[in-house]
Amino acid sequence: MNTRRILFSSLLILLTLWLGWTALVDFVIVPGVFRNIANFFEAGDLGIYLFQRLNYLEVVIASSVVAVITFIFRNNRRALPLLISSLVVMIIAFTYFSWLIPKISELTALWKLSDAGTTIAIADIQQEHQYFHRIYVIMDTVKLLVLLFMIVSAVGKEEW
Repeated sequence: MNTRRILFSSLLILLTLWLGWTALVDFVIVPGVFRNIANFFEAGDLGIYLFQRLNYLEVVIASSVVAVITFIFRNNRRALPLLISSLVVMIIAFTYFSWLIPKISELTALWKLSDAGTTIAIADIQQEHQYFHRIYVIMDTVKLLVLLFMIVSAVGKEEW
């Protein structure tokens, strides 16, 4: 098996795993948690815990995907759309890791304090939390679409 085939196979495996676990978590696990755990905050804590842990793996996978596509791109300039796409999903993964998940976690803690009667500096903590949660959902949708595009593009290439 030549180097190009190994790189191509590695890329498809990484992308498929990433797309698969993201879809599983987004469409099966998290809705199941909120449907089966009556306490909203407990369900949210479990969701945040799950997303934080998966995000560590996501950063590693994103970095690996960029590295593999960079090697492919060195020999095949037609891989430029894949390289750009990989950088987009890597930026999303690092944004989750460095800013968005910690922000949502912090707002959830403040929301709990507010519900317990503690006065907090944010007037409508629930709206603030929802705003950042919507950003997460939009970014995750973009990530899923880009990953799907990358898989279809990679499979559609006749020669690497």
